Order: sequence, then structure tokens, then C-alpha cells
Amino acid sequence: VYTAGYYGGKGADFDPGNGYYLPNAGTVDAFLSKFGPSGDFIWAKRMGGSGSDVATSVAVDPFRNIYTTGYFSGGPADFDPDNGTARFTSLGSRDIFINKMICTDTSSSVLNLEECGEEFILNGMVYTEGGTYLQRWPNVSGCDSSVIIHLVLHKMIAPQITVNGFELSTASAYKTYQWLLNDELIPEANDKSYTVRENGIYKVIVSNEDGCTDTSDAYIVDNVGIERTNQGINDLQVYPNPANDIIYISSAEPVHVVLTDLNGRILRKEYNITSLSLKSIPAGVYYLRVSGRNGMLIKSIELIKINP
Repeated sequence: VYTAGYYGGKGADFDPGNGYYLPNAGTVDAFLSKFGPSGDFIWAKRMGGSGSDVATSVAVDPFRNIYTTGYFSGGPADFDPDNGTARFTSLGSRDIFINKMICTDTSSSVLNLEECGEEFILNGMVYTEGGTYLQRWPNVSGCDSSVIIHLVLHKMIAPQITVNGFELSTASAYKTYQWLLNDELIPEANDKSYTVRENGIYKVIVSNEDGCTDTSDAYIVDNVGIERTNQGINDLQVYPNPANDIIYISSAEPVHVVLTDLNGRILRKEYNITSLSLKSIPAGVYYLRVSGRNGMLIKSIELIKINP
């Protein structure tokens, strides 16, 4: 962000966060200042002399040259803030000025990056696809250095644990699996599904064909060894799937359901039902969590909504 204008008095502070003071040489002086993408101060420069010097506009061309225009009176007025070699005296009460500044202290570099995930963030910029990108970073002298980024982004769906009784599984398929209990590796637990045998905190580490790895969120099991009083609850069925307008839930008794999107945002929450309307839900992939009257999770499935 570049700003231009004028200031008077004894001077002005152009960095509200840390303080960068420019004195005033005349009635008013023109200024040009630069801030980073997040509003952080980079530099400020003064132009003018003993008269009234006002900047009214600023622009930047594709080569990062900076153009400032305005008017000045009296003189000599200095329009080279760094070296003081561009001094002009107005021929009338006010004269127009056009000033061009270029950065001579620039550099360029290349980053070859290979990353895993749905997105990659560098210097506050978010990239969701691989490709070649250009970033400009201000260096210590305030000039923009260019960075060419060659990005290879291997997409990977974050693993989500689904539940069917005492069987844990993943909603998506991966190349390898490793289940954990209380953050310890479970020996030979390397399949997509795992049947729990004791209470604890379960996770799964997965990898895809590109060699990317990710770990699921924790899933707490606390009902192993508790006698189930709901007869036939393991026979619960949810159909049809995929569905368009409505799904039916077949169980020994009405159940509670929570429908979420892939990011965990709750879309529907219903109690004591045997069916669920999907008419207001856009087509896509969702998670349906089904629990009994006692609040115990019975089943968690991936539900696909299609257009009629």
C-alpha cells in the first residue's frame, strides 16, 4: 500500500506502531509512504523545500516504479529524498511536479516446493492448487524482491473416523493405516477398520499414494464392557444412501441423529426419529452420527446427498 499527501507543523509520525518521525522543512511538505500487505510500516519519504509542497496522487506500474504527482511553490524543493540531487524552483506561484522512483536494490529467488494437503500457505498467501506463482517481499531497503514459487501440491483428504458399533473405520480409502490407542501404536492394526476391545482414545495415521501422511482427530471410546439394554441396536440401518429427499432409519427404537458437513459444522440435529428429510440440504457428502436414547454413539456414516 502506497500513500501520498502532505503534512505541516513541526513534523509527523508515519509509523503509528513504532514511531517513524519526519520533520517539516517548509509550510507543508509532500510525503510518500509504503506499507506491507498487513498494514505494517516499511518506509516514508519527504519531498519539498521551504514553500508549500503537496502530493495529490500516487501510482505503481507493473515494474514496481512509483509515480507521484502534485504541486509545489517557492524553492528550491528537493524531489530526491535519498540523495538530494533533484532540486527545483517554481516559476510561478505554483508549479506541477511529476516524480518517478525506482528500486535499484532488488533481488529474485526461486522456491521449489512439494507439499501435502488441501492448501499451502506462504507469507500469508493461500494456494489451493499447484503451479507457478510470484510473490514480492519488501527487503530491508524497502524495495520489492521477487520470489518465484514452483509448487507441487498433493491433495489429501483429512481422515475422519466413522463408527459402527464397536468397529472404527475411515470414511475415505488410503494406501496405509496405523491405529493408535492413547497415542501408542496398536500392533498389527493396519487395516481400514479396527474393532475396539478396550476403552481409550483412538486415532488413525494414514498415508496416500503420494507419500503424504495425516492423523485423524481423536475418538473417545468409553462404552466397552457396558451391558447394552437396547436390544437389536446393532441391527440399525440407514437407507437409501445415496439419497435425494429423505433417508430412513431402521432400529429397535427411535434414535437421535446429528448431520454435519465435512468440516464438522452441524446442519441438522433431530431427536427420536425414524426418518430425516434432506430437501433443504445441497447435494454433497456429509457425516451422519446416530446415537441411542442414552446418548451413546451407535453409528457414524458417510452420507451422500444427490439431486433428484
